[in-house]
Amino acid sequence: MREFKIFLVLVIFTGIVYWGVEPYAHSQMNEHTSAVNFDFKAEDINQAKVELEKAMNSDKTGAEKEKDIEFAKMQLKDYEQLWANVDKIASLKADVSNGKEAFELNCASCHRASFDGFNDADDSISAYGIIYPDLSTAGAIYDDKFLMAISLNPALAMKNHKKYNEQNPHPMLTAFLEEDGSISEENAQSVADIVAYLKSIGNKALLSEQEKLAKEINASKMSDEDKQKAIELSKHRLVFEHACARCHDVKYDKLFAKINANDLAAYMGSIPPDLSMVIRAKGEEYLNKFLNDTQKQLAGTAMPRVGLNAHSQEEVISYLSAVGDSKKAERESLGIKIMIYFAVMAVLAFLWKKAIWKDLH
Repeated sequence: MREFKIFLVLVIFTGIVYWGVEPYAHSQMNEHTSAVNFDFKAEDINQAKVELEKAMNSDKTGAEKEKDIEFAKMQLKDYEQLWANVDKIASLKADVSNGKEAFELNCASCHRASFDGFNDADDSISAYGIIYPDLSTAGAIYDDKFLMAISLNPALAMKNHKKYNEQNPHPMLTAFLEEDGSISEENAQSVADIVAYLKSIGNKALLSEQEKLAKEINASKMSDEDKQKAIELSKHRLVFEHACARCHDVKYDKLFAKINANDLAAYMGSIPPDLSMVIRAKGEEYLNKFLNDTQKQLAGTAMPRVGLNAHSQEEVISYLSAVGDSKKAERESLGIKIMIYFAVMAVLAFLWKKAIWKDLH
């Protein structure tokens, strides 16, 4: 009985550490942030208010504190104006045909939309050697209002406005705003039409690529079950490729960034990391928050906000989980079996000990 009590104490102590102390320690070590929020307007304005409060309550003094407060006030004002402009655009009735013309006029000199035949972008128009992305699937994977916001003020929408400002303009140049930051009726309509056009081709472009990959997989010699798994993974991977793989490697899946590492370092300030193991290093909750709002989760990071919609973010997390933690389901199912095994062995060991030592007591 004494040994059983010792074992029971050990189990209880281990349980408290595993389910109590460790999660509590992690919760205290990482800054508490609000939940994932795809209402980017509310997210940005609320976060700007938090930053202003932090600046006002900081331990800094004098001119340095005043400077921080002034920047935080300006940031809040900028976000309120940006999202007011987006609301104005979103309230308009968009026209896809006009959007295609507006895309050709305003975007096609830098961006491709290869699915719809826009392939004449001038690659010499680049920033830090980085060629602007093909926007064929943008309407399917990015949030609608994020696309509107990034069309107006890319630095603010992607939350890297501390790096890019009037003295150091963002590489993505736009000219939809007036000097006072407002937007005219004509330009608001153009942005609404462009986003409507991107949405009109986005899902078709994504579906076309999915069907092409599925056809290749179905032609392979894999079993039917493996084919289904491979097709499912290819859907997740496709969204990751469009959203993240211009900058990030996933070497476990032999997926490599499309942009030269040195160019990325010049553009971002450092080479973006390989994401093969990020799901195990950071966890799903952290990644969800980080993708949703990089600065809220890791203030000062060079990584811009991605602006994915909820479904695309799920696809990216699913892909990283499948590649970086492919044995998770197997590990979790095996864990309970091992616990049962140890419990049974503990009981047998106790009974065996009792039988051997019974004559000595």
